[in-house]
Amino acid sequence: MEKDLIYSYDKKRDVLYVSIGEPKEAIANEIADEIFIQLDPKNKQVVGFTIVNFEKQFIKSAKNKHPSFHVPVRAEFRLAQKS
Repeated sequence: MEKDLIYSYDKKRDVLYVSIGEPKEAIANEIADEIFIQLDPKNKQVVGFTIVNFEKQFIKSAKNKHPSFHVPVRAEFRLAQKS
């Protein structure tokens, strides 16, 4: 079953949340400095990821010509079909 990516940013805490489908309870594992993968506790499948200090990390990377930073998560993207 294909699911949309859902992004949510908490400005007060400077945390970016990305979930595959609707956010749900998950186990967080830090996979890189301030980057956490979210795993379904039942089947250990990836259900999202979280980036702590997102704005701070983005500003730090903005010193480059094209601001970016690496998130060690692989994904396959396809255009969603319209209903």
